[in-house]
Amino acid sequence: MKNLFVIVFMLSMALGLPKAHAAKALTGADKTTISSIFPNPCTESTRINITAVAGKMPTELKVYDLIGKEVVKIALEPNEMHHTIDLSHVQAGVYLCSLYADNKVLDTRKIVKTR
Repeated sequence: MKNLFVIVFMLSMALGLPKAHAAKALTGADKTTISSIFPNPCTESTRINITAVAGKMPTELKVYDLIGKEVVKIALEPNEMHHTIDLSHVQAGVYLCSLYADNKVLDTRKIVKTR
């Protein structure tokens, strides 16, 4: 699989495509994702940054504990690419933050909450 990525990158460069296009081919950057969570670990709240592509605008963020219980649900405004999540009401632990569009999971990342 690694060799395939190298071949795609080399072909992209040989064809004169910009490095950003070659990087997209390698990283799957054509998907809507949670690009960063900061701070992580957090104590009270954390900021979620979203990278979206046309046609896949996220509509919801949900945070779940490790047994699958939903602890936070946030409806996102159109084109909202940053959101601060208040976690002050949940216990310290590991949580999963999922990004949704049309009731489908686009990306899931781990959040660690400390005291």
